[in-house]
Amino acid sequence: MLSAGIRERVGRRTAILLIAIAVVLGVAPASAQPREVAKLPDRSPIPLLHFPLLAPIETAGSGVAPEVQVKVKIDARGRVTGVEVVAIRPSSEWDDIFRRQTIESILQWRYAPAIENGKAVATTLKWSVQYRVVESTSLRQAGNLDPFSAKSPETRRAQLQTWSDEKRRELLERYARSSEKHLDPLQRRLYDSPQFIVITDAPDRNTAQVVAQNLEATYNLLDHLFQPEIEPLPERYKVVVYLFRHRQSFTRAAAELHLPGWSSGLYAPPGVLLFHLEVATPERLQQTLIHEAFHAYSDSHLLRPGLRLPRFLEEGLAEYISNSWITKKGQMLLGKTIKSQFVIRHNLPGVLRRVTHAGYSLAELKKALRQHYALSIDDLFRTDLGLFYGPKGNLYYPTSWLFVHFLRHGEEEWATHQFPDFLLYLVEGYPPQEVLEAVYGATPEQIDLRFREYVKGL
Repeated sequence: MLSAGIRERVGRRTAILLIAIAVVLGVAPASAQPREVAKLPDRSPIPLLHFPLLAPIETAGSGVAPEVQVKVKIDARGRVTGVEVVAIRPSSEWDDIFRRQTIESILQWRYAPAIENGKAVATTLKWSVQYRVVESTSLRQAGNLDPFSAKSPETRRAQLQTWSDEKRRELLERYARSSEKHLDPLQRRLYDSPQFIVITDAPDRNTAQVVAQNLEATYNLLDHLFQPEIEPLPERYKVVVYLFRHRQSFTRAAAELHLPGWSSGLYAPPGVLLFHLEVATPERLQQTLIHEAFHAYSDSHLLRPGLRLPRFLEEGLAEYISNSWITKKGQMLLGKTIKSQFVIRHNLPGVLRRVTHAGYSLAELKKALRQHYALSIDDLFRTDLGLFYGPKGNLYYPTSWLFVHFLRHGEEEWATHQFPDFLLYLVEGYPPQEVLEAVYGATPEQIDLRFREYVKGL
């Protein structure tokens, strides 16, 4: 049972809303009748996710890299349900190790399923796979990298994948020590919850507890959103959260972690969240908390080592969840947003009507569509970090958010059928172009046209 009510816990300029989320999935209505999707032609399974077969660590330096003949069963959802090793050539003293690693690796591969008479069906494939040799020196070098010195968050995240849980915890403690010194020690308070440790120098003594409950509620919501199709990975360690009273303290802490300090919130792998209280409104801080909490959840509970979500999906999901409407009764209605709201501004008389972050983002994308400079779906799929966070960031963020919104709510049945499968495939590392066509039965170009009409109707 999630906590009830939204309570304002912090004084004048630093109010924080406790998000009590009663999960309500699939609530955004579809105004039009579902369109018929053309049947897919008959085909064999299409490989979407193949990990390269590297020789086991036990054989590093031996030069042994056999060819393995396999028989693989694939179900009607494209999942590998059985692997039989038929032969290993040349045979060696490590056959049992190669057999075990082959089965474990191929069970993680994914396919767009075989199609017969327009329907997905189970099938069995036979082929040979070739191992690649891994030199022992490259394994040693992988453990010597220091993510703390990596200025790119993506480089840092990739390097951390080579680290053990023990080393990741050591790095997390290092980050925490670096952030700790920017707090006011006389105001420091800590609250320890099941999945978070929240530390703050906010003047209100209840702030740490409220933020921890806020984040716990967000994680509970995410568990409901992804299950049962995606089973969250078990918790490795708690996320450490620093909430600074002053933006200047936040900026200094971010700089020491080689992160930009211009935002109101940040996530740093392997598990540090940074926020500050000097924001325009409590609602904006609330959205930032949810947005950055999704990045922490994605890193620790969704993605296996070596995998990452496409940038448009990582940021689009974070925006989709943080832009959802939280009612006065504490319910979060996923996909339903408020374009504007009445607020009381500090030091200003009366009540003002303010465009929300969601309303501003939607207006920006509609303007881009009218004036013909909007991004295409292909642009989203092909973007890199420099583009996404560069001068066109004001287009990439809203386009990613509303594309996720469209993929879940564009048709009545998508929230319970297509969208969960789409997430499952992409969490497993499938190329988004192939997944879009396999799951939604349309090419990216066809989806792009429908998406544009969808946005215009919002």
